[in-house]
Amino acid sequence: MSRLEAVVLTEFPRGAWWMTGLRENQYHGDDNKRRCIRAGLTPDQDVGYAEHSNVVQQLLVLNKPFVVLRFPDQAAQLHLWDSLFNQDHGIVMNGYGILLSQFGEKRRQKEVEIFSPLYEGLGIPLHRLDCPEAALEGGDVIYDNKRKIFLAGIESRNNQRGIDAFSEFSGYAGIPIRSGSFHIDTITALLHSSNESGEGLFVYVQGTIQNIEDVERFVRQHGYKPFQLNASELGFIFRNNGTTLYGPDGKEIQGESMVGNFLQTNSHVLSPHKISTPGFYDELGEIGLTHIVTPQTQYIMFASGGNRCAGQVVTVDIDMVKSAFQSGIVKAFYFPGVGLHNKETSFSGQNNLSKPN
Repeated sequence: MSRLEAVVLTEFPRGAWWMTGLRENQYHGDDNKRRCIRAGLTPDQDVGYAEHSNVVQQLLVLNKPFVVLRFPDQAAQLHLWDSLFNQDHGIVMNGYGILLSQFGEKRRQKEVEIFSPLYEGLGIPLHRLDCPEAALEGGDVIYDNKRKIFLAGIESRNNQRGIDAFSEFSGYAGIPIRSGSFHIDTITALLHSSNESGEGLFVYVQGTIQNIEDVERFVRQHGYKPFQLNASELGFIFRNNGTTLYGPDGKEIQGESMVGNFLQTNSHVLSPHKISTPGFYDELGEIGLTHIVTPQTQYIMFASGGNRCAGQVVTVDIDMVKSAFQSGIVKAFYFPGVGLHNKETSFSGQNNLSKPN
Protein backbone atom coordinates (compact mmCIF):
# COMPACT_ATOMS: atom_id res chain seq x y z
CA MET A 1 0.00 0.00 0.00
CA SER A 2 1.65 3.23 -1.21
CA ARG A 3 0.75 6.41 0.63
CA LEU A 4 1.52 10.03 -0.19
CA GLU A 5 0.70 13.48 1.19
CA ALA A 6 -1.60 15.40 -1.16
CA VAL A 7 -3.84 18.46 -1.27
CA VAL A 8 -7.45 17.25 -1.25
CA LEU A 9 -10.02 19.64 -2.77
CA THR A 10 -13.62 19.41 -3.94
CA GLU A 11 -14.66 20.54 -7.39
CA PHE A 12 -16.32 23.90 -7.78
CA PRO A 13 -20.10 23.28 -8.05
CA ARG A 14 -21.38 23.96 -11.55
CA GLY A 15 -25.05 24.16 -10.67
CA ALA A 16 -26.75 26.39 -8.10
CA TRP A 17 -24.78 28.72 -5.90
CA TRP A 18 -24.81 30.18 -2.38
CA MET A 19 -27.10 33.03 -3.39
CA THR A 20 -29.72 30.92 -5.16
CA GLY A 21 -33.22 31.57 -3.85
CA LEU A 22 -32.01 32.98 -0.54
CA ARG A 23 -32.82 36.36 1.01
CA GLU A 24 -30.53 38.67 2.93
CA ASN A 25 -31.94 37.69 6.32
CA GLN A 26 -31.04 34.03 5.68
CA TYR A 27 -27.31 34.77 5.74
CA HIS A 28 -26.71 34.72 9.46
CA GLY A 29 -23.78 36.90 10.42
CA ASP A 30 -22.22 36.91 6.97
CA ASP A 31 -21.56 40.52 6.04
CA ASN A 32 -19.97 39.72 2.69
CA LYS A 33 -23.10 38.08 1.31
CA ARG A 34 -25.31 40.84 2.76
CA ARG A 35 -23.25 43.52 1.02
CA CYS A 36 -23.51 41.73 -2.28
CA ILE A 37 -27.26 41.21 -1.99
CA ARG A 38 -27.85 44.86 -1.17
CA ALA A 39 -25.91 45.85 -4.28
CA GLY A 40 -27.91 43.44 -6.44
CA LEU A 41 -24.86 41.30 -7.20
CA THR A 42 -24.84 37.64 -8.15
CA PRO A 43 -21.85 35.31 -8.40
CA ASP A 44 -20.03 34.94 -11.68
CA GLN A 45 -20.03 31.16 -12.05
CA ASP A 46 -17.47 31.12 -14.86
CA VAL A 47 -15.02 33.32 -12.94
CA GLY A 48 -15.43 31.20 -9.81
CA TYR A 49 -14.86 27.99 -11.73
CA ALA A 50 -11.79 29.42 -13.46
CA GLU A 51 -10.32 30.63 -10.16
CA HIS A 52 -10.80 27.22 -8.56
CA SER A 53 -9.21 25.53 -11.58
CA ASN A 54 -6.34 28.00 -11.35
CA VAL A 55 -5.50 26.76 -7.84
CA VAL A 56 -5.49 23.15 -9.06
CA GLN A 57 -3.39 24.02 -12.08
CA GLN A 58 -0.93 25.92 -9.90
CA LEU A 59 -0.45 22.79 -7.78
CA LEU A 60 0.17 20.85 -10.99
CA VAL A 61 2.78 23.33 -12.20
CA LEU A 62 4.50 23.15 -8.80
CA ASN A 63 4.52 19.33 -9.01
CA LYS A 64 2.38 19.05 -5.86
CA PRO A 65 0.22 15.93 -5.49
CA PHE A 66 -3.51 16.66 -5.39
CA VAL A 67 -6.91 14.98 -5.46
CA VAL A 68 -10.11 16.72 -6.61
CA LEU A 69 -13.32 15.16 -5.31
CA ARG A 70 -16.52 15.39 -7.32
CA PHE A 71 -19.04 17.69 -5.63
CA PRO A 72 -21.53 15.23 -4.07
CA ASP A 73 -25.05 15.18 -5.51
CA GLN A 74 -26.51 14.93 -2.00
CA ALA A 75 -24.71 18.11 -0.92
CA ALA A 76 -26.07 19.93 -3.97
CA GLN A 77 -29.61 18.67 -3.34
CA LEU A 78 -29.44 19.96 0.25
CA HIS A 79 -27.85 23.28 -0.88
CA LEU A 80 -24.78 22.59 1.26
CA TRP A 81 -22.54 24.74 -0.90
CA ASP A 82 -20.12 25.47 1.94
CA SER A 83 -19.14 21.79 1.86
CA LEU A 84 -16.81 22.83 -0.97
CA PHE A 85 -14.42 23.88 1.81
CA ASN A 86 -12.66 20.67 2.82
CA GLN A 87 -10.71 22.36 5.59
CA ASP A 88 -13.93 22.87 7.55
CA HIS A 89 -14.60 19.14 7.71
CA GLY A 90 -11.84 18.29 10.16
CA ILE A 91 -8.31 18.58 11.50
CA VAL A 92 -5.53 16.57 9.88
CA MET A 93 -3.51 14.56 12.40
CA ASN A 94 -0.16 13.18 11.21
CA GLY A 95 -0.31 9.41 11.42
CA TYR A 96 -3.96 9.46 12.49
CA GLY A 97 -5.88 10.76 9.48
CA ILE A 98 -8.59 13.35 10.11
CA LEU A 99 -10.36 14.24 13.33
CA LEU A 100 -13.81 15.13 12.01
CA SER A 101 -15.44 18.44 12.87
CA GLN A 102 -18.36 18.62 15.24
CA PHE A 103 -20.18 21.67 13.92
CA GLY A 104 -21.87 23.99 16.37
CA GLU A 105 -24.01 25.05 13.41
CA LYS A 106 -26.08 21.86 13.13
CA ARG A 107 -27.04 22.52 9.50
CA ARG A 108 -23.43 21.91 8.49
CA GLN A 109 -23.02 18.65 10.40
CA LYS A 110 -24.64 16.93 7.43
CA GLU A 111 -21.50 17.82 5.44
CA VAL A 112 -19.44 15.53 7.66
CA GLU A 113 -21.88 12.67 7.08
CA ILE A 114 -21.73 13.16 3.31
CA PHE A 115 -17.96 13.56 3.00
CA SER A 116 -16.83 10.94 5.52
CA PRO A 117 -17.21 7.98 3.10
CA LEU A 118 -15.47 10.01 0.39
CA TYR A 119 -12.43 10.55 2.61
CA GLU A 120 -12.44 6.91 3.64
CA GLY A 121 -12.48 6.06 -0.06
CA LEU A 122 -9.11 7.84 -0.35
CA GLY A 123 -7.66 5.68 2.42
CA ILE A 124 -7.84 8.41 5.08
CA PRO A 125 -8.54 7.13 8.64
CA LEU A 126 -11.31 9.14 10.34
CA HIS A 127 -11.84 9.88 14.04
CA ARG A 128 -14.62 11.51 16.03
CA LEU A 129 -14.71 13.38 19.33
CA ASP A 130 -16.28 11.48 22.19
CA CYS A 131 -18.01 14.54 23.58
CA PRO A 132 -21.57 15.41 22.44
CA GLU A 133 -21.35 18.91 23.93
CA ALA A 134 -18.21 19.83 21.98
CA ALA A 135 -18.19 22.26 19.08
CA LEU A 136 -15.03 22.12 16.98
CA GLU A 137 -14.62 23.19 13.36
CA GLY A 138 -11.57 22.56 11.18
CA GLY A 139 -11.63 26.04 9.65
CA ASP A 140 -11.46 27.61 13.09
CA VAL A 141 -8.31 25.74 14.16
CA ILE A 142 -4.74 26.22 12.90
CA TYR A 143 -2.07 23.79 13.99
CA ASP A 144 1.44 22.39 13.61
CA ASN A 145 1.63 18.60 13.66
CA LYS A 146 5.41 18.57 14.10
CA ARG A 147 5.48 20.88 17.09
CA LYS A 148 2.15 19.50 18.32
CA ILE A 149 0.50 22.85 18.96
CA PHE A 150 -2.75 24.48 17.89
CA LEU A 151 -4.62 27.79 18.01
CA ALA A 152 -8.41 27.70 18.10
CA GLY A 153 -11.10 30.36 17.80
CA ILE A 154 -13.35 30.39 20.84
CA GLU A 155 -16.26 32.70 20.09
CA SER A 156 -17.72 31.91 16.69
CA ARG A 157 -17.44 28.22 15.79
CA ASN A 158 -15.73 26.41 18.69
CA ASN A 159 -16.57 26.13 22.37
CA GLN A 160 -14.31 25.34 25.30
CA ARG A 161 -15.58 21.75 25.41
CA GLY A 162 -14.45 21.29 21.82
CA ILE A 163 -11.02 22.80 22.41
CA ASP A 164 -10.49 20.67 25.52
CA ALA A 165 -11.65 17.52 23.73
CA PHE A 166 -9.25 18.15 20.84
CA SER A 167 -6.35 18.78 23.22
CA GLU A 168 -7.12 15.56 25.07
CA PHE A 169 -7.46 13.53 21.87
CA SER A 170 -4.31 14.89 20.22
CA GLY A 171 -2.08 15.56 23.19
CA TYR A 172 -1.28 18.92 21.59
CA ALA A 173 -0.72 22.13 23.53
CA GLY A 174 -3.13 24.86 22.51
CA ILE A 175 -4.45 28.32 23.22
CA PRO A 176 -7.82 29.91 22.36
CA ILE A 177 -7.89 32.98 20.14
CA ARG A 178 -10.48 35.62 20.94
CA SER A 179 -11.15 37.55 17.77
CA GLY A 180 -14.84 37.57 16.84
CA SER A 181 -13.78 36.46 13.35
CA PHE A 182 -15.87 33.96 11.41
CA HIS A 183 -12.87 31.61 11.16
CA ILE A 184 -9.41 32.40 12.54
CA ASP A 185 -7.79 31.10 9.35
CA THR A 186 -9.01 34.28 7.63
CA ILE A 187 -6.85 36.47 9.91
CA THR A 188 -4.02 34.22 11.14
CA ALA A 189 -1.63 31.54 9.90
CA LEU A 190 1.12 29.29 11.21
CA LEU A 191 3.63 29.09 8.35
CA HIS A 192 6.11 26.26 8.80
CA SER A 193 9.78 26.68 7.91
CA SER A 194 11.07 24.72 4.94
CA ASN A 195 14.77 25.25 5.71
CA GLU A 196 17.18 24.23 8.43
CA SER A 197 16.37 27.21 10.68
CA GLY A 198 13.27 25.41 11.89
CA GLU A 199 11.65 28.68 13.02
CA GLY A 200 8.11 29.27 11.79
CA LEU A 201 6.17 32.48 11.19
CA PHE A 202 2.94 33.31 13.01
CA VAL A 203 1.10 35.81 10.81
CA TYR A 204 -1.88 37.81 12.06
CA VAL A 205 -3.73 41.00 11.18
CA GLN A 206 -3.28 44.01 13.44
CA GLY A 207 -6.15 44.63 15.84
CA THR A 208 -8.00 41.36 15.20
CA ILE A 209 -6.93 39.28 18.24
CA GLN A 210 -8.05 40.46 21.65
CA ASN A 211 -5.63 38.26 23.64
CA ILE A 212 -2.67 38.83 21.31
CA GLU A 213 -0.07 39.14 24.10
CA ASP A 214 -0.91 35.67 25.40
CA VAL A 215 -0.99 34.24 21.88
CA GLU A 216 2.38 35.78 20.93
CA ARG A 217 3.93 34.42 24.12
CA PHE A 218 2.57 30.96 23.34
CA VAL A 219 3.82 30.82 19.73
CA ARG A 220 7.28 32.11 20.70
CA GLN A 221 7.57 29.31 23.24
CA HIS A 222 6.94 26.86 20.42
CA GLY A 223 9.33 28.20 17.81
CA TYR A 224 7.25 30.76 15.93
CA LYS A 225 8.11 34.38 15.27
CA PRO A 226 5.05 36.69 15.34
CA PHE A 227 4.58 38.95 12.32
CA GLN A 228 1.85 41.57 12.26
CA LEU A 229 0.14 42.46 9.01
CA ASN A 230 -1.20 45.99 8.65
CA ALA A 231 -4.88 46.40 9.47
CA SER A 232 -5.40 47.77 5.96
CA GLU A 233 -4.76 44.26 4.62
CA LEU A 234 -8.11 43.14 6.01
CA GLY A 235 -10.27 45.25 3.70
CA PHE A 236 -10.48 45.09 -0.07
CA ILE A 237 -12.78 46.35 -2.79
CA PHE A 238 -14.94 43.74 -4.47
CA ARG A 239 -14.15 43.56 -8.17
CA ASN A 240 -15.98 41.66 -10.85
CA ASN A 241 -14.06 41.10 -14.09
CA GLY A 242 -11.84 44.05 -13.23
CA THR A 243 -14.70 46.47 -12.52
CA THR A 244 -15.09 48.13 -9.14
CA LEU A 245 -18.49 47.37 -7.60
CA TYR A 246 -20.63 50.16 -6.17
CA GLY A 247 -23.54 49.95 -3.77
CA PRO A 248 -26.85 51.87 -3.99
CA ASP A 249 -25.23 54.77 -2.12
CA GLY A 250 -22.57 55.13 -4.81
CA LYS A 251 -19.77 53.98 -2.52
CA GLU A 252 -17.32 51.21 -3.35
CA ILE A 253 -18.31 47.94 -1.73
CA GLN A 254 -15.80 46.83 0.88
CA GLY A 255 -15.52 43.19 1.93
CA GLU A 256 -13.64 41.13 4.49
CA SER A 257 -10.35 39.91 3.10
CA MET A 258 -9.06 36.35 3.45
CA VAL A 259 -5.59 37.76 4.03
CA GLY A 260 -4.68 35.04 6.54
CA ASN A 261 -5.98 32.25 4.33
CA PHE A 262 -2.69 30.61 3.37
CA LEU A 263 -2.51 27.12 1.88
CA GLN A 264 1.01 25.82 2.46
CA THR A 265 2.46 22.88 0.57
CA ASN A 266 6.11 22.37 1.55
CA SER A 267 8.01 25.50 0.46
CA HIS A 268 5.12 27.22 -1.36
CA VAL A 269 2.33 29.28 0.15
CA LEU A 270 -0.82 30.07 -1.85
CA SER A 271 -3.21 32.84 -0.85
CA PRO A 272 -5.88 35.02 -2.52
CA HIS A 273 -4.03 38.34 -2.14
CA LYS A 274 -0.68 39.97 -2.61
CA ILE A 275 0.53 41.17 0.80
CA SER A 276 1.53 44.84 1.02
CA THR A 277 2.85 44.98 4.61
CA PRO A 278 6.57 45.89 4.46
CA GLY A 279 8.93 43.08 5.41
CA PHE A 280 6.48 40.23 4.85
CA TYR A 281 8.26 38.72 1.86
CA ASP A 282 11.64 39.12 3.54
CA GLU A 283 10.36 37.13 6.51
CA LEU A 284 9.00 34.43 4.20
CA GLY A 285 12.34 34.18 2.47
CA GLU A 286 14.12 33.79 5.81
CA ILE A 287 12.22 30.56 6.44
CA GLY A 288 12.53 29.32 2.86
CA LEU A 289 8.97 30.00 1.66
CA THR A 290 7.68 31.40 -1.64
CA HIS A 291 4.31 33.16 -1.89
CA ILE A 292 2.02 32.69 -4.89
CA VAL A 293 -1.20 34.67 -5.42
CA THR A 294 -4.19 32.61 -6.56
CA PRO A 295 -7.23 34.97 -6.55
CA GLN A 296 -10.54 33.75 -5.15
CA THR A 297 -12.92 36.67 -5.68
CA GLN A 298 -16.10 34.59 -5.90
CA TYR A 299 -15.18 32.47 -2.86
CA ILE A 300 -14.59 35.58 -0.80
CA MET A 301 -17.59 37.58 -1.99
CA PHE A 302 -20.23 34.93 -1.65
CA ALA A 303 -18.85 32.11 0.47
CA SER A 304 -16.39 33.80 2.85
CA GLY A 305 -13.67 31.30 2.00
CA GLY A 306 -10.20 31.17 0.50
CA ASN A 307 -7.36 28.86 -0.44
CA ARG A 308 -6.82 27.17 2.92
CA CYS A 309 -10.56 26.69 3.32
CA ALA A 310 -10.73 24.79 0.04
CA GLY A 311 -7.68 22.55 0.46
CA GLN A 312 -6.86 19.90 3.04
CA VAL A 313 -3.25 18.59 3.07
CA VAL A 314 -3.49 14.94 4.13
CA THR A 315 -1.92 11.54 3.44
CA VAL A 316 -3.91 9.40 0.98
CA ASP A 317 -3.58 5.88 -0.43
CA ILE A 318 -2.59 6.06 -4.11
CA ASP A 319 -4.29 2.82 -5.16
CA MET A 320 -7.53 3.78 -3.40
CA VAL A 321 -7.47 7.19 -5.11
CA LYS A 322 -7.13 5.42 -8.47
CA SER A 323 -10.14 3.25 -7.66
CA ALA A 324 -12.14 6.29 -6.55
CA PHE A 325 -11.29 7.95 -9.85
CA GLN A 326 -12.57 4.96 -11.78
CA SER A 327 -15.82 4.96 -9.79
CA GLY A 328 -16.36 8.70 -10.35
CA ILE A 329 -15.89 9.83 -6.73
CA VAL A 330 -12.62 11.55 -7.70
CA LYS A 331 -12.76 13.94 -10.63
CA ALA A 332 -9.02 14.44 -11.05
CA PHE A 333 -5.75 13.57 -9.36
CA TYR A 334 -2.03 14.04 -9.86
CA PHE A 335 0.89 12.18 -8.30
CA PRO A 336 4.52 12.56 -9.43
CA GLY A 337 5.50 9.43 -11.31
CA VAL A 338 1.84 8.53 -11.89
CA GLY A 339 0.81 11.60 -13.87
CA LEU A 340 -2.39 13.61 -14.24
CA HIS A 341 -5.71 11.79 -14.50
CA ASN A 342 -8.49 14.19 -15.32
CA LYS A 343 -12.11 13.80 -16.42
CA GLU A 344 -12.16 17.27 -18.00
CA THR A 345 -9.81 19.83 -19.53
CA SER A 346 -10.22 22.86 -17.25
CA PHE A 347 -6.57 22.57 -16.19
CA SER A 348 -3.76 21.16 -18.26
CA GLY A 349 -0.48 22.10 -16.64
CA GLN A 350 0.26 25.07 -18.88
CA ASN A 351 2.32 27.51 -16.85
CA ASN A 352 0.25 30.65 -17.42
CA LEU A 353 -0.37 31.30 -13.73
CA SER A 354 0.73 33.73 -11.07
CA LYS A 355 4.46 34.16 -10.75
CA PRO A 356 5.88 33.52 -7.26
CA ASN A 357 6.68 36.62 -5.23
